[in-house]
Amino acid sequence: MCWNFSGSTANESTLKPLCEQVDRHFRLPSDRYYRYFAVQEDEAADHQFIAQQLGQYCRGLHVVVSGKHDVCQYFVNRCIPPEDLDNYDNLIYIRHSTCLNPTGCVITYAHELQHTVQESLFPKLMGVNFVLYHNLKRFLPSATEIDIPTERDANIVSKSVAEMVCGAGAVKRFAEEQVQYMKRVCETDQLIRWEFFLNLQSYNWVSETRRLVQEFKGRMSFGIDVEKPDWWKGRAPDTDPGEY
Repeated sequence: MCWNFSGSTANESTLKPLCEQVDRHFRLPSDRYYRYFAVQEDEAADHQFIAQQLGQYCRGLHVVVSGKHDVCQYFVNRCIPPEDLDNYDNLIYIRHSTCLNPTGCVITYAHELQHTVQESLFPKLMGVNFVLYHNLKRFLPSATEIDIPTERDANIVSKSVAEMVCGAGAVKRFAEEQVQYMKRVCETDQLIRWEFFLNLQSYNWVSETRRLVQEFKGRMSFGIDVEKPDWWKGRAPDTDPGEY
């Protein structure tokens, strides 16, 4: 495994011990992780790309190193030395702005790790969620990030893990600050996300993904035959689920 703090000893001394605690709360599918924590000069290079591809409030992302999507290629090439590409399956990228608050960093880091767990358990469903992520709003204009099953599940897990690492009070304060900020800047979708984060309920992302496929098949192309029995089980075809 690799921890790359872009030369920031302050981030490494503060964030690495917390994120190592996060790791212990997951049964990670492999140890082939490249963890990249951006610093200010990185943010200047990446900001426009992130804003265009993922939205300005993206706090971090999980990338499948072998992915062929533009986002995958950009961050893999950006973060991992070419000679090391064969040594890693997953890249966890944390933005510089996310690193400024340890509690917020823990929440985001746990969120992205949960995506790697989802990918290892149900890779076909991850591909389906990628399609939903980029298309659901066309059919449901009111849809936000938390209407994507993998995102809702990652919010739930990340809150639980962050509370164990940072304390419930710190997590609540951070989320409340996000709610107030999103109100001030009139970012409705992000406001909904953080209000949901504060008031989480139990949820089954697998069954909810299957329900959405039933609702939207014929209107969205999911890249696999969703009419087959147990279509959602087993390995995914050679498609690119990309980032989440």
